Amino acid sequence: MTNTELRLNDLKKQIRHFFNEARKIGRNEPETFRSFANDVAVLTTEDIEPAVPIPTKAPELYKDRKNKSEKPEAFLERVYEGLTGTPERPAKIVRSHIKALDHRLYEALYKRRKIIDNFETLLPPSQGKSVDDLSVSPSEFMNRYRERDAARKRQYRKSNMS
Repeated sequence: MTNTELRLNDLKKQIRHFFNEARKIGRNEPETFRSFANDVAVLTTEDIEPAVPIPTKAPELYKDRKNKSEKPEAFLERVYEGLTGTPERPAKIVRSHIKALDHRLYEALYKRRKIIDNFETLLPPSQGKSVDDLSVSPSEFMNRYRERDAARKRQYRKSNMS
């Protein structure tokens, strides 16, 4: 089985477990349970939120913005719409990505980080991810990290055995 198949199979098992739990809870109120089941059915057939492509080059540079009074956080939200975080949706890009794409914007944001109310949500810390890791899922990222770590350990052992 591929990694995707394994992950989806695991999710299916978890969903089955939660649904069985909901069925037990809903025994006393069958109408409420039917409503719940319909809501779940709608969730599984809804269109997935359209993916916003992650740029490999800054769509617009902060230094070249037309409105020089535009604050860096407003510029970030406008230019990277759909990629920044909100309380309802985690960010798809992180600080190191902005630093690599538009260093001046990164500096301006960093200077204002304490007065931007939702800075941690809007643009979270990088957590060791680079620009090359933008399109990688968290599990793939962890697998790469583990593989690199294991290779380093093998290299270390090899160099110390000599």
